[in-house]
Amino acid sequence: MALHMGGDGVMEAEFYWYSWVIVIILFFFTQKASIRNPLLLLCSLLMITYNITPYFSEHFMYIHTFTIAIFGIYYWIRNKKRFLLHVWPFVLSIGYTSIQLFFLVNPVWLEFPGLSLLVFLLLYIFHKFSDSVESLIGMWFLVNACGTLWSYSVFSLFSLEGLIEMNVILLFVIQGLLWILILNGVDHLKAKVQKQKSRKKGAAWV
Repeated sequence: MALHMGGDGVMEAEFYWYSWVIVIILFFFTQKASIRNPLLLLCSLLMITYNITPYFSEHFMYIHTFTIAIFGIYYWIRNKKRFLLHVWPFVLSIGYTSIQLFFLVNPVWLEFPGLSLLVFLLLYIFHKFSDSVESLIGMWFLVNACGTLWSYSVFSLFSLEGLIEMNVILLFVIQGLLWILILNGVDHLKAKVQKQKSRKKGAAWV
């Protein structure tokens, strides 16, 4: 999550590796400009400012958080939703904060090797219930942005805000975004295969 337990060099390498994979997926395999172009812009901004964050941690914490929130709102409101559905990102962000507090009390769990798999499974469940990939991306961004703000507010009450490192949060956001794009790509591939099978069946009856 957003509590740092690893080496900065390794984390930086992971961040740029994930970011470039996302850029390649967006540039070559994402057809919808409404998804591709804003995410390319966001990835570019985060990659440019990633190394600056440690030197201006508090300022860039707010800048990065609000940037992610703005992109989250953009994707979240692209599809019409019932009013009650708009509450979910904020409810989940409270859970996000609770998990961060848990890791603060029990930091050993940050070394759990299956943590990334749990994040994938969680996103997979949300993916199945989400009405579109835009909504899932929007929710992911909003949960992370709002959760970061809640966490920072709670930790600052105990003068522990220094435990939150924005670079770790950015890595977590990018990892989740990559999983979402992979899940979306698998869905498109399944739909394409199914469409080809339907055409072959139709041709067989002619």
